[in-house]
Amino acid sequence: MGIPVLIMNKFKKIGGIIIRDKKILVVRKKGTDTFIIPGGRVEKEETSEQTLKRELFEELKVKVLSLKYFGVFTEPAAFEKDTLVELEIYNVMIIGEPLTSSEIKEYKWVDNSYKDNGIKLGSVLEKYVLPKLAEQGLIK
Repeated sequence: MGIPVLIMNKFKKIGGIIIRDKKILVVRKKGTDTFIIPGGRVEKEETSEQTLKRELFEELKVKVLSLKYFGVFTEPAAFEKDTLVELEIYNVMIIGEPLTSSEIKEYKWVDNSYKDNGIKLGSVLEKYVLPKLAEQGLIK
């Protein structure tokens, strides 16, 4: 008998980093306490760009002006047990002021002092995105 192996489900999401005044926009879905990067799952034959444009409009009623590849990160999903999420992330310039819509309960602008304000972030944000943005001087 070998060592039991846990098979995890995996799905792909596309996320957008939106920065304003050295803070990043994060969203919280209804029924959760964790803030994540806005975005969502790829549908059918969508490209990453099409997915991000659709999701940001659905969730925040903003339009994408431009996007630039940031990285891909794989972590346990914040809201689904025994599931990995592969998150493909882009820096995004938007048109419009964010408004919560769809499954989004609220959004906040955060920097590295988020813990002092009692804000819980998803693991990709905490482990990879915020440190890299701070290193690049894009957030406080």
